Amino acid sequence: MAEVDFSFEIHQLRELPLAEAEQKKNAAYVGGQLTGKVRLKSQEDINCRGLTVELGWHTDGKGDKDRQAVVKETKDLMEIFAGQEIEMPFSLAVPEQGPISYKGKLLSITWTLRAVIDIPGRPDISAEEEITVLPAVVGD
Repeated sequence: MAEVDFSFEIHQLRELPLAEAEQKKNAAYVGGQLTGKVRLKSQEDINCRGLTVELGWHTDGKGDKDRQAVVKETKDLMEIFAGQEIEMPFSLAVPEQGPISYKGKLLSITWTLRAVIDIPGRPDISAEEEITVLPAVVGD
């Protein structure tokens, strides 16, 4: 499998309260936009169909597991050359109905931003970054 270095840059569209900003580096509000860039650099040439950035959530804990990709954007690519740096800006809508991020003893809801290189005939290459989804702030 090809070795690819991924990095995510997340832009904050609204300032978080100071205490939250220190704790929640990659945060978004329900009903808001999550914007930024994903960058990748491959160590070898890769023929691919495209690069997809998706926002989704999954549950962990007791009981059934659930996973949902909520929204995604795709950039068509034909080939990534060794040493070439690819940058893809994204703007993804966080659903108004959430759910918000939650970490509990019996159940956790974790949001992730995931980048996937779609490679025909080989396993896809992907990386993900955890995102904290917060309740909407009313009456700024």
